[in-house]
Amino acid sequence: MKLSNKVINRILLSILILTIHLPFAYSAEITLDLSYYNYEEPNFMSDTSNPAFISLGVKNWDLAKYSDRDWNLLYTTELSKGWVSYSGSGTLDKDYYKLRGEAYLGYKIDDFISIIGMGYRWLYDDSGGSVSSTGALGYDRENHLFYVPVGGILDLSDKLRIKAQYNY
Repeated sequence: MKLSNKVINRILLSILILTIHLPFAYSAEITLDLSYYNYEEPNFMSDTSNPAFISLGVKNWDLAKYSDRDWNLLYTTELSKGWVSYSGSGTLDKDYYKLRGEAYLGYKIDDFISIIGMGYRWLYDDSGGSVSSTGALGYDRENHLFYVPVGGILDLSDKLRIKAQYNY
């Protein structure tokens, strides 16, 4: 299944429209990220982003900031596209797509919010029909992952926030 740029643009637009119309999205932020990706199976293969993944998403971590409740619902969602260089049975450049969504229950203590939640990641490796430098055929790969994010968000100021999490 090849994903065209037209399909990706429609998915991005749909995510933004749906999120903006959600009743609790009044304080959501649109995010644009650049990230580095590297996956390696020693002595077998590696995938490395070239140059970076580009992500567009929506997050809402401010509910706890403006609420007088201790417990709050927070969320993050993003869609990423990356160009990846494969090295293994030859070399090959290919597209990766990633969709990630996380919902957290946050407990506020002063400027710190401890979080625990549920996360989902879909990864799509668009290699089908490609041929490596040694003539090996690429194939499309799809991966679904559910996980439990645990961590915290610290507000250092009105414009600076640090988030750390472990995905179990």
